Order: sequence, then C-alpha cells, then structure tokens
Amino acid sequence: MVASVIAIFVIIYASKQYSHVLTYYAFPQGDIGHAMAALTDVRSYTRAAIGYDDQDLINQMVAAHDKSKATVEEYLEPIRASIVTEVGKKSMAEIEAAIEAYFLIDQEILELGSTTDIINNRIAQDRAVSDMAPAYQKAYNALEGLMNANIDLGDETQASLNRTMAFLVLAIIIIVLVSAAVA
Repeated sequence: MVASVIAIFVIIYASKQYSHVLTYYAFPQGDIGHAMAALTDVRSYTRAAIGYDDQDLINQMVAAHDKSKATVEEYLEPIRASIVTEVGKKSMAEIEAAIEAYFLIDQEILELGSTTDIINNRIAQDRAVSDMAPAYQKAYNALEGLMNANIDLGDETQASLNRTMAFLVLAIIIIVLVSAAVA
C-alpha cells in the first residue's frame, strides 16, 4: 500500500512536470521554428521584390512579403505567452528588438527597391547586402538562441524526470523486498 501511494504521488508529479515541459519548452520550439522560417521568407520576398524588373512580379513579392511578416508576428504571440523563465524573458526582449530593427531596415529597402527604377533597385540591393543581411542574421540568431535555451531547459527537466522515475522504481523495489522479508 505504501509503495502504491508513493507511486501515485510520483506519477502525478512526473505527469505535471512532463506537461510543463511540453507547454513551455517543446511546443514553443515549433512556434520558434515557424517564426524563423517566416522571417527567412520575409527576407527572400524582399530580395525578390528588389531584384525583379516586372512590376506585377514585384507587387506579388511585396504581397507575399507582407503576409510572411504578419506570420512572424502571429508566431511570436504564443512564444511570448510561453515565456516563464528569466532566460526566456531576456531572450524574448532580444528577439523583439532584433526583429523590430530588421523590419525597419527591411521596410526601407522594400520601399526603395520595389519599383522598376534601376537606380533605386541597385541602391536597395546594395543596402540589402550591407544593412539588411546583418540585421536579419541578428534577428535569426536571437530566435535560435531562445530555441536553444528551451532545448536546454527541456533537457534539464527530462533528466530530472528520469531521476525521479529511477527513484520511484528503486523505492518500489525496496518496499516490495522489505514487504516480502517481513511477510
């Protein structure tokens, strides 16, 4: 009976910890990955818009750019909601600052180069290399840093759960052996 009571409490604890890991570390990793992919799409559509010389194609790329930009924001919302640690809060602040800086540069370049004006396109292309690329990399790295922090925290919690389960198994074995000896 004692072993059963201990097992029930440890299983409830492990279940709650596992649920916590999924909610705050595993699920956000998917959102972070989607945000990273959408951010990459934003960059790709900007590069396409400033590279094309057909206004219809440019307009299509600008529309796709705007959609991907909105998608980044959509994925940031659940990430913000899942932040519970100081490391996560710090990472989220870095992400938001880096993405905001990137979007400002990106918008300037898009406005400058999303025309058929060859001179403006060339200026926009040069700025895409000199200004936009480093800003993009900083934003991407910030998202990647949060993902890595979540992976580390998830790994730590998994190790803790593994130790708890090993303790549970050992405790039950000891209680069964003691019970058998007493019986």
